[in-house]
Amino acid sequence: MENNIIKSTISYEGNLKAWEKHFPKFAEFFKGINEPCTHLSEVGPGEYNLITDGIPLFQTNANDWAYSRVEGFQNKDGLFQIFVEPRSFGGVEHKVISCISDVVCPSDKGKFNHAPINPYCYHLAIFGIGLAEHVPLMGNITNCSNLILVEPEVEYLYHSLYTFDWVKLFEIF
Repeated sequence: MENNIIKSTISYEGNLKAWEKHFPKFAEFFKGINEPCTHLSEVGPGEYNLITDGIPLFQTNANDWAYSRVEGFQNKDGLFQIFVEPRSFGGVEHKVISCISDVVCPSDKGKFNHAPINPYCYHLAIFGIGLAEHVPLMGNITNCSNLILVEPEVEYLYHSLYTFDWVKLFEIF
């Protein structure tokens, strides 16, 4: 996935239709927002920030923050990686993993890694979406197939309909 999001093609209406198709309950919520508690601020040409109670969410802007956050992301605080082989449970999980291992590498009884060997993953969960600028960057770095997004401030998602190409992201995932 490449970060080829072109700001000029972003339309609130197009994004809203994409959300209606994939997540209709969110789209209904977005339509009901008349006076948001947060607001979107353009801090430069095509550069945005979210303001809550007069306080900006990002120290610079969403795009600069996204690039600074994903650079060397594996060494940043707040990153948790879950590996194929669970260590806290016994029994069924071990049996299933052993069966998979036997099928994948029957001759040498291959083992699953217990630590990351690269930044790639199948499932990527991102907690905190903001204006979503970091989402395609993380998708690109991890080459994930399944993207899980969690944002407790639904108004941030609403504002991202004006600044982020959700249509393109939904086409990819």
